[in-house]
Amino acid sequence: MPHHDQGDQDGSPSPDGPAGRVLHRLLVEQRAELDRREDGIRGGVPDSVHKARVATRRLRSALGVYRPLVDRDVTDRIRRELRWLARTLGDARDLEVVHERLRGLLDEEPPSLVVGPVAARIDATYAGRQQEADAHVQRALDSPRHQELLAALDDLVTAPPWIDAAETPAREVLLPRVRREWKALDRCVRAIPGAADQDRAVHDARKAAKSLRYVVEALVPAWGADAERLAGAAKEISSLLGERQDTVVARRDLAALAREASAAGESAFTYGRLHAREEADAARLDRDFEGLWATSSRKRLRAWLRS
Repeated sequence: MPHHDQGDQDGSPSPDGPAGRVLHRLLVEQRAELDRREDGIRGGVPDSVHKARVATRRLRSALGVYRPLVDRDVTDRIRRELRWLARTLGDARDLEVVHERLRGLLDEEPPSLVVGPVAARIDATYAGRQQEADAHVQRALDSPRHQELLAALDDLVTAPPWIDAAETPAREVLLPRVRREWKALDRCVRAIPGAADQDRAVHDARKAAKSLRYVVEALVPAWGADAERLAGAAKEISSLLGERQDTVVARRDLAALAREASAAGESAFTYGRLHAREEADAARLDRDFEGLWATSSRKRLRAWLRS
């Protein structure tokens, strides 16, 4: 099994250097980032859950896309555990986002159109869920399962299970993997117009854009501005589609809140208004995405992937 000497591991990644060096740098950085953000979660630092989830996803995406470099008997197990951690963190983060979104919408409504204890019902609903989700995160971070994951990540950083491809020049083994990620995103976007479930198709495109972003970001130390531009385009796509997904979740939750309010003898009028606004926002985002995709999918952004 190939082994980079210490000089290799300390050296800067480059297109003509070993592909393993590029992946190793990401592993080192994101393992340290995960520690920082988990300390922040325990200390109540705002946005720590979100940033810990991003670090977890970056690790998982890189180990998936760049799997030809490593022994998958080792890394596939780690990827499964990273998926578990990302989902645990995601549940807490998603509740926070939707709560803030609904309160923001409500604050924009004219007071005369807020009928009934809408703010109180929204806050009470999400406070209970958030408390439960936050407790679940704390239990997960304190669990033996999580400690085993961190130990496995430490082993991965200290002694990566390289296979022969890790010694191959980075441009030869990594760029084809990024091209595959781009094609996967392109397929997802092309599938949206005729999809039976439009929301699911958009969500699939968002996940593909996120994966592309994370794996291209790993190439920035080696490819510089070229990788930064493509990663930036992927980030714009995933951000816009992420906001579109937020409208899907908000509309689902608003419908449930309206049913609960009606069952309690309260007016559902305001929930209906907010739902309609979210529908309109989704339509606007769909229009915006057409223009963004036209810009982001230009071939010149990806010309360096053929180098």
